[in-house]
Amino acid sequence: MTQLTLTDDAPRLQAIRRELIWHSPRLGSMEHFEWYSRAGRTHWQGMVVLPIDDQPTHIVYRIEIAQEWRTRCVEVVIHQAGRRRRMELEADGSGRWAGLGGELTELTGCIDVDLGWSPLTNTLPIRRVPLAVGEVATIEAAWIRFPELVVQRSAQTYERLAHDVWQYRSNGFRADLLVDEDGLVRRYGDGLWVCTAATTARDSTR
Repeated sequence: MTQLTLTDDAPRLQAIRRELIWHSPRLGSMEHFEWYSRAGRTHWQGMVVLPIDDQPTHIVYRIEIAQEWRTRCVEVVIHQAGRRRRMELEADGSGRWAGLGGELTELTGCIDVDLGWSPLTNTLPIRRVPLAVGEVATIEAAWIRFPELVVQRSAQTYERLAHDVWQYRSNGFRADLLVDEDGLVRRYGDGLWVCTAATTARDSTR
């Protein structure tokens, strides 16, 4: 098996573009995700289709990430039964957050965002906090819950079990995460989410 280093190489790459599809039989969801990076700035966006309260729903999200994998901007829109609900968060990358109503002091110290309907944002602490196999780190994340579309502080623990496997723990929940060379989840736990398709395009001109 090829050893994965998962170093923070995005600023040294001229460009990277990735697309993935995740499927969750348990949630009845499909997610299409796009990643674009250039000159140390990373943009993620995606759409999830799933039933919520037996109603067809889709969630559109956008995340901007600065160097060192620090969340800077998050936008989420939930479309359901003719209603449109939106959340927008901004962060300074050092632990201060603000929403449409002003500063969110309850999130002070959080560096990462966590989208509760997606395996995507596990990649943020995996990339941001360098762990050797056997090491453990606990982080505080701004956890966006759905369908409520509220954000709250969440303590989360990551343990690196192997070169491509992390264990995630939070509030009594745990799951092993099999990841690829970019730290994106290929399989989450016992199949809560599974990557069913992926493409990668890189321009590694230094």
